Amino acid sequence: MTREILLFLCLTFSAATCLPSTENKNAQADGPFAFSFKKPGEKAVIPFQRAGDHLVAPVRINNQEAGWFLLDTGAYCNLIDTAVAKRFNLPELGQWSIAGIGGANKAMVCKVDSLSLGEVELQNHSLSEYDISPLSKSLGVDLAGILGAFFWCQLPFTLDYHTSTITFYSRESFQPPTGARAEELKLGGGRPAVKCRLNGKHEAWFLLDSGASGHVSIEPLFVKQHPDLFEGKSQSTGLVGGIVGIEKHSFTKLASFEIFGVARPDVEVSVRQEDEGPALWETPPDLSNWMVGLVGEGILGDHRLTFDYMNLKMWIEKPPEQKAKESSNHQH
Repeated sequence: MTREILLFLCLTFSAATCLPSTENKNAQADGPFAFSFKKPGEKAVIPFQRAGDHLVAPVRINNQEAGWFLLDTGAYCNLIDTAVAKRFNLPELGQWSIAGIGGANKAMVCKVDSLSLGEVELQNHSLSEYDISPLSKSLGVDLAGILGAFFWCQLPFTLDYHTSTITFYSRESFQPPTGARAEELKLGGGRPAVKCRLNGKHEAWFLLDSGASGHVSIEPLFVKQHPDLFEGKSQSTGLVGGIVGIEKHSFTKLASFEIFGVARPDVEVSVRQEDEGPALWETPPDLSNWMVGLVGEGILGDHRLTFDYMNLKMWIEKPPEQKAKESSNHQH
């Protein structure tokens, strides 16, 4: 059975992982970058919009409107579309490699004086420069770039799918949300991961990827090491795309996937076929303390998520109507 997926439409767009290239060791911004509120205050609330299953918000470059940026906790670096970089005449500093779903490619590195999302601003920063027009076409929105871990790691923030807002907090005033479930975070390349349980017995770390539209994706090495994962489950094949290209995946379901203390039955899963290029990240033989996959919007979108990368903590809340819906389902 073959599962047909329309390229760059019903796809999982995921991590843009920037790997410094040895070809040009000067491919970085001059001096340290700074992150701050543009106005005095203890927090900044920034609305975002939906582009299908993805989150976008307007960004300013060097105090000028740049356009819509994808909000992607699964991306390592911040990225700007080539055409937008040319429009702003941004200075180029060199070249490095960019990798993700679909393979790897070279990307130029350019520098901005400031990059602003609402009332928060990153100054003196380098961006990867890459043509993301295929992603724009698939989402139906003219994307100017992607905000990755260099943006999210600076201050505590709340990603609220219910109110469609991101709230950044000053580190001095930040308090964890009252009554929320706390989880330990692990950072892989600056990207957040939590421990999950598969089929009630296999524990592993999974990347929390707001830039992925699906439910769960698992690396093939982990599947090979646990051949019982999909026993009795049918499988299909299809295509998954990212900013670099497309690759073939197998699609099936897990009997149970536990995240944030809640076990979900029959969760949709994709597994990259091994002959479809390199893994999204370097995977060691011992996977007990490493990321083995990612969790996308299909699961994250049910929550209000607060992150503190510096202290390796996160807190999970469910909106009132989601709690009421689950309570009603349990009663029936």
